[in-house]
Amino acid sequence: MKYRADIDGLRAIAVLIVVFYHSGFKFLSGGFVGVDVFFVISGFLITTIIAREIETKTFSFKQFYTRRFKRIMPAFFCVGFATLAAAYFVLLPQDYVALSKSFLSASLFSSNIYFWRESAGYFGSQTELMPLLHTWSLSVEEQFYFFWPLCLIMASKWLSKRVLLSLLVATIVASFGMAQWGALHKPGPAFYLLPTRTGELFLGCLLALVPDLGKKLSETVLHVISVLGLALIIGAALLLDSGSVFPGVNALIPCLGACFVIVAGESKNTLSYKLLASRGFVFIGHISYSYYLWHWPPIALLHYLQIEITPLVGSGVILGSGVAAYLSWKFVEQPFRHVSFRNFGEACAKLYLAPTGLAMLFTVLVTLQAGFYWRFDQQKQLAIGFHETKNDIVQDCVTLPLEIKSTLARCRFGADKKEVDLFLAGDSHAMAMTGFMETLAADAGLRMGTMTRAGSPVLLGIDRLVHDGQALRTDLRQFNQIFSSALTEYKFKYVALTGYYAQYIYGERRENMKRNIFLLAQSGQELSTGSNERLFEQSLLATVKAIVDSGAIPVLVEDVPDFEINMSKCTLMDRPDCFQSHEEVKQRQGVVHAVFKQVQLQYPATILIDLKAIMCSQGKCHAGNEKYTYYVDADHLNYLASKEIAADYIARYGNPLKN
Repeated sequence: MKYRADIDGLRAIAVLIVVFYHSGFKFLSGGFVGVDVFFVISGFLITTIIAREIETKTFSFKQFYTRRFKRIMPAFFCVGFATLAAAYFVLLPQDYVALSKSFLSASLFSSNIYFWRESAGYFGSQTELMPLLHTWSLSVEEQFYFFWPLCLIMASKWLSKRVLLSLLVATIVASFGMAQWGALHKPGPAFYLLPTRTGELFLGCLLALVPDLGKKLSETVLHVISVLGLALIIGAALLLDSGSVFPGVNALIPCLGACFVIVAGESKNTLSYKLLASRGFVFIGHISYSYYLWHWPPIALLHYLQIEITPLVGSGVILGSGVAAYLSWKFVEQPFRHVSFRNFGEACAKLYLAPTGLAMLFTVLVTLQAGFYWRFDQQKQLAIGFHETKNDIVQDCVTLPLEIKSTLARCRFGADKKEVDLFLAGDSHAMAMTGFMETLAADAGLRMGTMTRAGSPVLLGIDRLVHDGQALRTDLRQFNQIFSSALTEYKFKYVALTGYYAQYIYGERRENMKRNIFLLAQSGQELSTGSNERLFEQSLLATVKAIVDSGAIPVLVEDVPDFEINMSKCTLMDRPDCFQSHEEVKQRQGVVHAVFKQVQLQYPATILIDLKAIMCSQGKCHAGNEKYTYYVDADHLNYLASKEIAADYIARYGNPLKN
């Protein structure tokens, strides 16, 4: 096809909004739409080439895939192996194993499936720690090009042009419809998988199969759509954000913008052509593929090291990855594009099979060697062992479905005896406290049972939780009724309550998850922090009264300090700032502490336990110590660490469960 400089310029726009978005420039809150622009460009260019070769009877699958391998594989493997080398000095063992698996998945054109299965969604806090996350879009494209050339060949033999275009339009509508539904109900697969992205690629294909469309439009119309196209792309990048329903209808905005720019670019007089065909944009367009590849790994590693992506740091990433992209384009991309191979087999073997085989061997080696754990000294290996220990038994004891009998029968903690003496109930923070309470129970000769579930504080009288007007937990009344029934049916000696109470009063604190949360006892009530404080006090008093009436001794465990960011790796990275002010923690948990004290005054037998006596010292609340990290995320205790904290607590203060 005839070279169009404006399309290289459009590539530049796409890659720049992605790079600036990932580099922390918040004004481009929807910069992820640059990938959607790339999809349209890719569909247009590849279909134009294939359709022309089919028409001239020169199309060859071997030549097509040889060109694809020469175009994408050298730079991809260069970046992939370089990322593995850099990450060797940064990532902890489990994360290094995960990186090698993601690299292998990307080599096999399936990283979109890998990241869908391994992440909580593209916009989750953990995905920003994955150095090869951005390869998901490359996998989507290559999966598309496994079947699209064959479809075009079959269509050229058996379908008229009109029927083919009609099928394309129908598929585009179906794909965007599926994406819209998926974005609302299944956001993970909707974002990552090919069926919900096919419509974006097909928009470009549709333009390629209706050639010279721009020549059928007046200059005035072309001028209008050129400006409109750029406005749609930039507008989507400025106005959309991680909270937008995406993909689906919102993805149609930048995709249509790209289509308008491509059509308008058939005239060199339009604004979009003059802008995008300028030397600077064309140059960035030339290196856009390498730029896309190189920009994300350093950002992910910086996130991993918990280095804030300030405008200065982000600017450094933009400049540094730009230099790397230019060198990659000049010394990797360009030379390999002009390399000749005797046949497809040789090209496939040298450009794809050999490096993929190396990636596979490396992944096996890294997995067998547990992420090269011997990179770290003995003390650090012990701390890493704490961090990476799976808490399967605690997770298995989550009360889902709501069946307390099977939970108590299945989950045995503490002393090996028939009757349950200590009953631990609450939300995921109570679950994370299992190791601590289990250690106290074992030391006191007690058997412990649990009733824990995420987002489910045991507070009698609370019906449900809502956040920013939406239901979060609607079955708390049922959950609390089961707790009440357990008090009646079993003769517990102690009943321990704990939970993320500060969250239920003041809302989420985690970065990227900040939201208001309200306790709801009846419809039509006031939703406010003051209302939360009153309801918490009333319901906790009612709950403790029920415990005392059952003949058990209440045990109230104050929650651990909560952080804004994931602190699980902080001490392992030897960072000096793995703490927060004790005063700040007291302020956030002050109301809860005061209510606990009031409960103890009203029910003197109540036992109060505060882990901060171990975790906080000299005005600081720490995320870990020199031996191990305390947390698995921003606010949940590590299971093994919680047991160690309990041992320290017993050594310093004695065991409060011993009479």
